[in-house]
Amino acid sequence: MTTRMLAEAVAVLPQVLEALGWQGRRVVQARALSSRRWVACELNEAEHETRLREGLPPAADAFLLHCVAHRYPDFLSRPAPVHIEGAIAA
Repeated sequence: MTTRMLAEAVAVLPQVLEALGWQGRRVVQARALSSRRWVACELNEAEHETRLREGLPPAADAFLLHCVAHRYPDFLSRPAPVHIEGAIAA
């Protein structure tokens, strides 16, 4: 993706979020399969703060999720600290 294409994608991002009903969500940039994505998400601040206070690490992949769940059995029954609404690719 060229710099110009990226700038054009970023420029229309607010309209895309509105069309999908995702306005007001936080948008973070990620890479998946070598492509740039914008992920619309919402942070559960109370759960995030609780996990930080308890020293629970983030679990971003299946192996780490398994390890954390083994060490902290109640981990899987807790609410997610982040709700992902969806992802947008340019």
